[in-house]
Amino acid sequence: MDKKTAIIEADYWLARFDLLARKNALLKTLSKGNQQKVQLITAVIHHPQWVILDEPFSGLDPINQEKVVEFLIELKTKGMTVILSAHQMAMVEKLADRMLLMNAGEALLYGSLTQIQQQVSTSAHLSVQFAEPIIEQQVHSRLSSMQYTITEPNKITLKLPALHSMNELLTELTSLGELQAMHSKKVDLHQLYLDAISQHGVINNAQ
Repeated sequence: MDKKTAIIEADYWLARFDLLARKNALLKTLSKGNQQKVQLITAVIHHPQWVILDEPFSGLDPINQEKVVEFLIELKTKGMTVILSAHQMAMVEKLADRMLLMNAGEALLYGSLTQIQQQVSTSAHLSVQFAEPIIEQQVHSRLSSMQYTITEPNKITLKLPALHSMNELLTELTSLGELQAMHSKKVDLHQLYLDAISQHGVINNAQ
């Protein structure tokens, strides 16, 4: 890049990351988070076709994490392909068109979020509310085959295993008392990953 273009691009990205006022500061005088921002700027200032980033959210507070999210979205709108390595599942879920989830060096899942959801036999996460307080001993007797938590005298959250019949569950729940409400909770990428690791371990042990 010629110097004039480089300065224009640098000023643009420094402004986007609220660093324009520190333009002439020595890098070592910046905080770790601001140094991270400068690294991101140097990676994209020349408009590369591919951008490979390893843990770009590391060392950033929530506000600056959101700035990096906006930064990555902007790269995509500018036609760059971003390959991102990250442990923050919520950020990956928000950003990625396609994901590769790995464990111990092995690929577990690949595809869009919808495709990954279809690949994992995950438990349904349910929240159940009864009209009256429930008896803990009866809950344990009826729901001993699944994970559950009594969150309030009349409320339970539970994980319904993939192979467990919903009709069977309803029979078990109505035996505890009058149902007032029941709804499913969104299974996020973090939980999908944990379920995939669990299933992968079962398969490996069977082999």
